[in-house]
Amino acid sequence: MNLARKHSRFAAHLIDSIILGLANILIFGIIFLVFVLVAGVSLPNISNIESFAEAVGITFLIIAGLVSILISVATVIYYAYYLSKNSQTPGMKFVGIKAQKEDGTSLTFQEAAIRYIIFSLLAFVASGLAYIPYVGLFLYVPAVFGIYFWCLIDKKQQNIYDMIHHVIYVKDNENEKRSKIIIGSYFGCGCLAFILAIAAFFVVGLSTMNTGISPNIVTESYSQKSDRLQRECMEANEVKNFSSLSGFCRCTALYELDDKIPMNKKEEVKNQNCGFYRESNQVPMEQ
Repeated sequence: MNLARKHSRFAAHLIDSIILGLANILIFGIIFLVFVLVAGVSLPNISNIESFAEAVGITFLIIAGLVSILISVATVIYYAYYLSKNSQTPGMKFVGIKAQKEDGTSLTFQEAAIRYIIFSLLAFVASGLAYIPYVGLFLYVPAVFGIYFWCLIDKKQQNIYDMIHHVIYVKDNENEKRSKIIIGSYFGCGCLAFILAIAAFFVVGLSTMNTGISPNIVTESYSQKSDRLQRECMEANEVKNFSSLSGFCRCTALYELDDKIPMNKKEEVKNQNCGFYRESNQVPMEQ
């Protein structure tokens, strides 16, 4: 048997995971974007940004659950389709290997689907073992080794789920030479992209520090913004009538955070609608 190199199946699995991951992100992003756009059009009366954000957050979790189920089904179909078609997923074709039965035949669609489902269930059970008190780590490590790395010591380079349908990984001589060149090129590009990403991270971090941008202000919620604006208003206006000032500051903060009011009209609207709090001229009018 012309068995594939042991590292090849790991490289193929990594490439397939990247393909599926990018597809999943794209699908999830499109679905969530459509929801936000539809919700923004169908719910124009929601003026409380915090309530709207909370509603979006709950829907995000619901969509995430539904998309997770959809992704799981799509992943099974992905592996079952390609392995039953020509014994190669795109990742396997990229590195120049095939996953087939020991007699040289391809898996059927049902066999390939069952194989991946068994792999997923074993991985799920193994991850659960880690949470068992006291002995979890001792159970988790051998379980992970048996699921992912048993092929490193097995004569036929089979993991546990490969043995069910007698699956082996063999070289695809037609694509092997080409794959070496492509993998080397992509590895070099990947290293360069990683270095550039790290450099960009430090540049952004340094620029943020130099400009004095506070993460707390950037990520603050509606209620936090309102509290901050009221504190700033209270500190800027020293008057004896505290209740009048407090009402005035709450009023101005409310209109300041209202996105429906144009920026160039905010001061005018605040002066018109919050003026009744200025009892006995104790709260100065904003200029």
